[in-house]
Amino acid sequence: MLYERLGDHGAVGAYRQAQEAFEWALSLVDATAHPGQCGRLLRAAGRMQVLLGRTAEAATSLTEAVGYLERDDDERALAAGLIDLGRVYQRLADEALVAPVVPAPREPEGGADDTDETSGHDGDDEGAEDVTRDGPAWIAGSDGIVRAGA
Repeated sequence: MLYERLGDHGAVGAYRQAQEAFEWALSLVDATAHPGQCGRLLRAAGRMQVLLGRTAEAATSLTEAVGYLERDDDERALAAGLIDLGRVYQRLADEALVAPVVPAPREPEGGADDTDETSGHDGDDEGAEDVTRDGPAWIAGSDGIVRAGA
């Protein structure tokens, strides 16, 4: 059956084949004469790009899809495209929030630093707390978000 043949290539192979099919179909559609069909194909391609891990490309495809869907009379298709686009932007934001944890640089024993001996604060981040415990330095910024510092 179809699923058995797709399974031979694995999920990623099947996603790539689907992406190629959407792109081929898109090349056959006159976007000016059929903006709704073009928008639906771009939406399908964008959703497949998400599954392939190409989130930035998906945002571009879905933005273009919404543009075409706005020219069509199908409000439900437009709403679905906007929902997909919103989800992709949410995923992009989530990916941006995940920052790699980088170990704090270690000072050599007896090395010079600019730390104020009395407060333990180096004065570089006004109001920010710098905490180092045998690992990364976590800095609480003025926005209240704690990030790994260098």
